[in-house]
Amino acid sequence: MYDTWYCFSPAKNNCTDAIACFNKGLPGFSAASAEYDMYNWNLKMLELANVKITRSEEAHVFAGVPWKFGPKVFLEPSFSLTFRELKERFALKTDISVRSTIVLGGDALADKK
Repeated sequence: MYDTWYCFSPAKNNCTDAIACFNKGLPGFSAASAEYDMYNWNLKMLELANVKITRSEEAHVFAGVPWKFGPKVFLEPSFSLTFRELKERFALKTDISVRSTIVLGGDALADKK
């Protein structure tokens, strides 16, 4: 069984309903929360692969909901399909700053021949 952060983030609510859910202490399940969860999933997977991530402590309010975005990292499937591949990509010490925006694709760390 997996934790919710790993496998469940629906984008089913409009902005008004998402704010109402947030105000009740429930997940918003909106497009914005799904995007946030996708970035958060990538960061957590990188942290599990021993990448040092400096996360944002400052929240910014969008449509009445506070978000702590940063850094923003997108992992394309061509970059790594398995956790083992992800760890191999970051075998060396790697730090990602709070201001980073990164798209990692299959050619991001291609071997030079």
